[in-house]
Amino acid sequence: MNDFKKQLDQIDIPKSLHKRSLQGIEQAQQKSKRWMPKILTVAVTIAAGGFIALSVGEHNTRQQQSSGLLVESLSSPILYWSIAIFLMIMTIFIAKMAIRKGIDNKLSIAMGFIMTLLLGNSAFYLQNQLPRPITVPLVQDFYSNNETYGFTIHYITNKNDQRFVKHLQVDNLTLLARYYGEVENKGILNFPEGVTNEGSHQFMREAYFVGNKEEIQTLIKSKEVFLVLDDGEKLPTTLQINFDHSDKELKGFVGTSGSFAGDETVTFVMTQDVVFDTVNIPEKLNRSISFTEMKVNEIVYTEKDFPIAVKKGQRVLISFKFNDSGMDVHAKVGISGPDGMLPIWMHREASFNIPKIREEIEKYD
Repeated sequence: MNDFKKQLDQIDIPKSLHKRSLQGIEQAQQKSKRWMPKILTVAVTIAAGGFIALSVGEHNTRQQQSSGLLVESLSSPILYWSIAIFLMIMTIFIAKMAIRKGIDNKLSIAMGFIMTLLLGNSAFYLQNQLPRPITVPLVQDFYSNNETYGFTIHYITNKNDQRFVKHLQVDNLTLLARYYGEVENKGILNFPEGVTNEGSHQFMREAYFVGNKEEIQTLIKSKEVFLVLDDGEKLPTTLQINFDHSDKELKGFVGTSGSFAGDETVTFVMTQDVVFDTVNIPEKLNRSISFTEMKVNEIVYTEKDFPIAVKKGQRVLISFKFNDSGMDVHAKVGISGPDGMLPIWMHREASFNIPKIREEIEKYD
């Protein structure tokens, strides 16, 4: 056996044959590597194509793509993040296999990193897209102005959604939306016309409506109210509307003041002797507006001090405070008694807080 091994060691392999053997080995190795770059190239191309499809192109087509992919539930972002994470794991797995098969480590890591960024960006974009526009709940207290009554409803759309509210529909009643911008642009295509606020992915827009007394009364009595977009889609909206207060308003208004903290104060000088025993706040605003205090000639009273007697000529200050709210508010509050009411108008547009607005919609549905 040892003699046979020695004889093999003594065999002299020609240099040309040795060179051909090395070339054959190298070609076999290169052939085994070819499929890995192709897989990575296809994967990166698909990810880049998906990202481009979501970020460029015709606006309406883009809106249909993103809205069609999302389901109308708050769990849709979880679905897209799950898909993105799965694809990222697959990217890492493929890159790891490529490294084992001999592909250049730096190239493999760079391609995997690029694909991960594209997938992550697309998932983040989809997570922040609304399945459909959101309408902001409205608390509105109407008052007469030459027999017409106006109110504004805010709604939130994705920035690439160029649809607009065309009219409000209640049973057989239709109120056309009015815009302050150019008619041909419907007041929304050129920022800031019709846009009251701007977020990273959405616009908050407004639609203004005007109706006569009969139309507003029909609106008040209806339980289902819809905003209708220009493509015919209906968006259910929530309205809390009061109309024609029965309490007589007392005279003596002097002035009003407010602060950025949400405090509103109105000053009156009484023209008669009165007694106040009740704070008036609409039921659905109890969480959004609170009574702060009442001052009579600098003496401070709170709600627990009612009833409070006030004499003619005394100076009365009543103060209310806004709390955080996901609703548009234009409502009348105040204090009242047997002789009438001292009113204060509270006006606040909903903050651009989509989770808060969703919470308000769910609470009143």
